[in-house]
Amino acid sequence: MQPSGSIKQWDEQERPREKLLERGVSALTDAEVLALLIGSGKRDKSAVEVGRDLIAHFGSLRALAAASVQELTHVPGIGPAKSITLVAAFDLARRKQREVQHNVKLDHPHLVADYVRPLLADLAHEVFYLLMLNNRQTVVAEKSLFSGGLTASIVDIRLVFREALKHAATRIIVCHNHPSGSLDPSEADRQLTRQLLQAGRMLEIPLMDHVIITHDGHYSFADHGALE
Repeated sequence: MQPSGSIKQWDEQERPREKLLERGVSALTDAEVLALLIGSGKRDKSAVEVGRDLIAHFGSLRALAAASVQELTHVPGIGPAKSITLVAAFDLARRKQREVQHNVKLDHPHLVADYVRPLLADLAHEVFYLLMLNNRQTVVAEKSLFSGGLTASIVDIRLVFREALKHAATRIIVCHNHPSGSLDPSEADRQLTRQLLQAGRMLEIPLMDHVIITHDGHYSFADHGALE
């Protein structure tokens, strides 16, 4: 069991930094890794104890990774600066998990879901993600465009296709996440899909699919015959 109080007073072999140098990062507990990110604790708790409090407050690392800067500051000992560090670290991990793969071919909904899930699945708010493709259905560019409660009135259809034209895309796939975990498309999702389909036909940049992402699954409008 680790001691309490200031980490500076701990035996060297128990301090997270020294433990990492001597035994590698895999030897650290989740709370110790968090302690290295937040740097310091509070008057009556070490950084490791604050790390434990963070995990306990959100219930899991997955939930912690999805927390916003504002939500993180609800944990005693975590101010705005530490919250920003944590949010940035978790997002960097997501980006590393799914680095942009040039020339990857997305010709099936499950490939699309696997491609974007690391970026979208754990977020606590909805994000609209645009994949721009060429005639071979390989990715030429991608971009997160909108966030919040996504509806056809919030998603600017003109901006979607402006991005596609800028990158000389000949077709697009759009994705968004459902933080609730539900795979059922809402009426707003269906209306948005219809508007994207119509605009894509007019501009000759067809919508190939609209994929809803959750942590455990996906829903493809193309698979359900909703793009015909």
